[in-house]
Amino acid sequence: MTGRDPMWIYEQVRQPPAGAVSRIEGGRMQGKSSISAQWRIEALTEVFGPCGEGWKIADVQQTSLPGPHEQVLLVCLLNLYVRIDGEWSEPIPGIGTSVLRIQLRDGPFFDSEAPKKARTDALSNAARHLGVAGDIYANKGPAPPMRSAKPGVDPQAQQLRQLRGAVHNACMERGDGSHAEASKIREWVESKAGKPIADMSAIELRSALNALQQPKEQTA
Repeated sequence: MTGRDPMWIYEQVRQPPAGAVSRIEGGRMQGKSSISAQWRIEALTEVFGPCGEGWKIADVQQTSLPGPHEQVLLVCLLNLYVRIDGEWSEPIPGIGTSVLRIQLRDGPFFDSEAPKKARTDALSNAARHLGVAGDIYANKGPAPPMRSAKPGVDPQAQQLRQLRGAVHNACMERGDGSHAEASKIREWVESKAGKPIADMSAIELRSALNALQQPKEQTA
């Protein structure tokens, strides 16, 4: 990772798309934002590659703890690993919780989904260390889909414009600073994608941006 911007991962995953964020309408978390767990997996896969090849979870431990009012809490500990430049990272810890048992008026209720919920929560908190959905956490509450979105502006279209701009800037920085060299690099990006930059999806643009930020010998 020598010479690479330390924010290169964070910048790609810091802001989830509009469809991945919803407002919690009830309970003690009312007014906060709920972030799609599936989007977190998508974000990790976009940046690092498929689960098991580019990222993985290991060292999973689950234990139950007594809670108030006869509740039983389930706690999950795990480590997230990501592969960068062919090498696995140091463990990135995550902790998650869920309620396994609650006492209702007509008797106890056991949530069979609690183990999966605790594991998902733990993965989410581990991915948070990489910046996944970092803008939502930084706002400490509900946030607009795009940090600079204005009323009447399609946040997804704005996101695509920002990604295209980032790719064009990366093409310029990748070369010798000349427009001729940047044009050649853009042609390489478009040939790899099989389409013009203007027609690329957000996933394709992030992939191109990631490729442009790799050491030159890896993108040849």
